[in-house]
Amino acid sequence: MSARTGSRQDASFHTRNEQRIEHLRVPPQSIDAEQAVLGGLMLDPNAFDRVADALNEEDFYRRDHQLV
Repeated sequence: MSARTGSRQDASFHTRNEQRIEHLRVPPQSIDAEQAVLGGLMLDPNAFDRVADALNEEDFYRRDHQLV
């Protein structure tokens, strides 16, 4: 086996491992923070207008929070 072939195999091994690790990662989340944001939006009728451009459903981890 040449050094070049070994290098390609190493790169392939690392790529597969990185893909497996990426699949296992959990995105950052704070259920308390999500609830606080949603609660604030419910308490202040004008709050949604101020954050509508910056906030979308993908910003929430929990599906039920995304639906609100």
